[in-house]
Amino acid sequence: MNNVYLKVPKKEELHYRKEWMIDPDTMNYNAGYDLELKGYNKKNGTIYKSDEELSIWYDKWVGVDNKYFAFIYINSVEEPIGEVYYYLDGDNKYHMGILIISKYRGKGYSYYALKELQRVAFIENNISELIDVIPVNRVSAIKTFKRAGFIETDNISYEKCFKDNVRCQELLITKDKYYNSLEKWKFSDDELLDLVLSGRKKATSSIYNENINYDVYSILTDLQNNNRCILKTIETRIYKFSDVSKDIATLEGEGDLSINYWKKVHKEFFSKIDDNFNNDTLIFTEIFEIVKIFE
Repeated sequence: MNNVYLKVPKKEELHYRKEWMIDPDTMNYNAGYDLELKGYNKKNGTIYKSDEELSIWYDKWVGVDNKYFAFIYINSVEEPIGEVYYYLDGDNKYHMGILIISKYRGKGYSYYALKELQRVAFIENNISELIDVIPVNRVSAIKTFKRAGFIETDNISYEKCFKDNVRCQELLITKDKYYNSLEKWKFSDDELLDLVLSGRKKATSSIYNENINYDVYSILTDLQNNNRCILKTIETRIYKFSDVSKDIATLEGEGDLSINYWKKVHKEFFSKIDDNFNNDTLIFTEIFEIVKIFE
């Protein structure tokens, strides 16, 4: 899993944005357009802003209603690797943008940043949709947006780029589509659900198989299939059943939190679903956190 996260910058951190906005390798996608934007270099797409101009921009964007701006980070790197934002436009729709610094492109970070932006937009801020307009020649970008759940709309526009008219495609994801796209699952017993909702249970385990698949975000339902909470998987582990650690037993939140209790109840359960289960069977554990509880 790519540990991508968003963080709203402090004003003194805007030097990162200033640096990548004047980097031709990062801004080349922006070249050639007739943008009426102070500091814009049509030849290479860069945009120069003074410290004062960035400070003024910050006050108009950060902490302002109907706008969101954040830097993109990965756990292994101290500096931000890009930015995401959205804003309510004059058409009363929420438009967005994403930028990854050139040296971090091609590593899959855009997909995870888009998923994090959706979480902020739809779960934290309850907005209705996210829209972006992308030139059709940016095939990789459109592919990433579709993978993240966006769909192409019927809205097509054209932008003048140097001497060419570039066809641009609108892509959209709604709050309802986002919620419907999340994996839904439930425990065999609602008592385990109650442990999750109380904050005691922060992990769940299953028998590992090489085709196992999971989403970063998922919806946990009750036995009647009612949505109860949204979970974010923050870590996964694979290990032999005999090698379960004390912290896993504690995170599972069941019984007296001991390894012996964990082994007892999980051995009973796994033996029912796999006749070949033994101490060497590989176990897959997801460690999660609650990001939203449904009322």
